[in-house]
Parts: sequence; C-alpha cells; structure tokens
Amino acid sequence: MARLSRLDLPLHLHHVCVRGNNAQPIAKAREDLDVMWRLWLEMSEAHLVKVHGYAFLAQSVHALVTPIQDGGLSAFMQGVGRRYVQFFNRKYGRTGTLWEGRFRSNVLQAEPWLLQALVYMDGLCASEGLQVGFEAQALPPRQEANRDPELQADRVVYPWSSHAHWVGRRLDPLVAAHESLWQLGNTPFEREVHYAEMVRDGLGLAQKKGIESSLKSGWPLGDAQFVANLQKLTSRRLVPARPGRPRGPRREPP
Repeated sequence: MARLSRLDLPLHLHHVCVRGNNAQPIAKAREDLDVMWRLWLEMSEAHLVKVHGYAFLAQSVHALVTPIQDGGLSAFMQGVGRRYVQFFNRKYGRTGTLWEGRFRSNVLQAEPWLLQALVYMDGLCASEGLQVGFEAQALPPRQEANRDPELQADRVVYPWSSHAHWVGRRLDPLVAAHESLWQLGNTPFEREVHYAEMVRDGLGLAQKKGIESSLKSGWPLGDAQFVANLQKLTSRRLVPARPGRPRGPRREPP
C-alpha cells in the first residue's frame, strides 16, 4: 500500500515529531540542544512557521507549529534537520543519517487539542528529558507586582521546552502565542496559573492515547466537522479506509 502524503496545510495547527534513528541520541550534551533551539528560531523565521510549543529531548523532538505559507512546514523541518545533522556529524566525527525516516506530522483541531498537546509534551520532558542526563535548571522568577508567591519561588524546570514560557518563568523568543490559549484567562498571569494547574493535573489516558495515535497514523485529530472541512483543502484521504478488500462490480445471476 502506498504511503500517504504528509499533511502540510497553511494556517492550521500541526503536531510534528522527529526521532533518532534506531533510538540513538540526537543530542549528547547541553550545547547540542542549544544549537537545536537556535536553528529552530532561525528557520522558523525564514520559513514563516509559528512555534507554539516544543520539547527538545535527547532522542526526539516534538513541537506544535502553524505554517503560514504553502510548503512552509516541510521546508522548515528539512532545513532544520539538514543543518543539525551537519553540526552533529561534524562534532562527533560520524557520517550518515541521524533521523528515523521522515518526520511525523498530523493536523490538530486547536480547541481543545492545542492545550492538551502542550501538556502532553511537558509530560514527555518530565518522563524522558529529566532522566537522560540533561539536568534541569532553576529559573529566576519574574519580579512583577501582585504575583502569586508560589509562582515566585524558584522551580526546577527542563530548559529545552516551552514549559517555562507558558508558566511565566521566562520569555522565549521561539514561542508564538495561539488564540486558543486565551481561554485560560484574561491576563497573562491568569493564563500562566491555569496552564501550570493543567500540567500538574496531567492528561487522562484517553487524551494521551488520542494524541499518540493521531501522530503515529497521521490522521487529523478533531471532530467530524473539523475533518470534513479539512478534506475540502486536500485530495489526500483524511480518514482510514474500511477494512477488507475493495468490492468489485456486482454480478447478475445467469
């Protein structure tokens, strides 16, 4: 069966993921992930891709992005991937591919899935990023009037993700706002508090499975009307085919 083409729809939210080949590390030191971050910032500006959230881990990268122009997502991911592999191979004296095939991508209905996917990526940082030798950082709190004392306290966070930005621990120039986040509150402080509560509560099993299944399959994640509207924008099939062999023409009895 022919492999389905990857969706790359401008002005729509995408969850993208790329992994190391044969589960090998794509980063061996803090400086490697710093280079990854700089490349994402540079290439996202060059290809007009908004990055709403990200998690750069030792063996994989996850991100929520919105391309602005046709073909922007593919050009962006290819540009980052090519330049990072050149850096990594040169630094560690290796040759050949670093990635496990092409990057995975699926389209998400922003409400409610953007916030849930952000929480999902923060969960990956806690379960994977903090257990592979990349130490977290205690980021200084923002000194703003009337902030919650609990948020003012130093907290250890994984530094190569968008978590610190969305809970108000730092301003990350790579991260772009998305209108779906406004539902969390009327002020930045309210949104930061409510998002931190969502991360602390975590995702339900059904939500986590939905995100992982959609990313693995490439099918859009959203309700029926959302998928139907997407289908008007692409000739690629957006729902699984019915199981079994295709039916042939019906034969009339002799």
